[in-house]
Amino acid sequence: MDYYLRQIGSSNPTVIRAAPDAQQIADGTSAAGLAPVGTLLSIKDEYMNLHSIRFCWTP
Repeated sequence: MDYYLRQIGSSNPTVIRAAPDAQQIADGTSAAGLAPVGTLLSIKDEYMNLHSIRFCWTP
């Protein structure tokens, strides 16, 4: 998804990247005219367990 969004001039706000270095800039512009991207640092992805928990307690 991040790659597709970058192709159409956007970006994925959940993908955190470092600023591109000189090599990434050179690779990006010479390869296919794509905007250079930095190294992937993290992805904001909150996991939510929607499975119900059943708890039985007997004193």
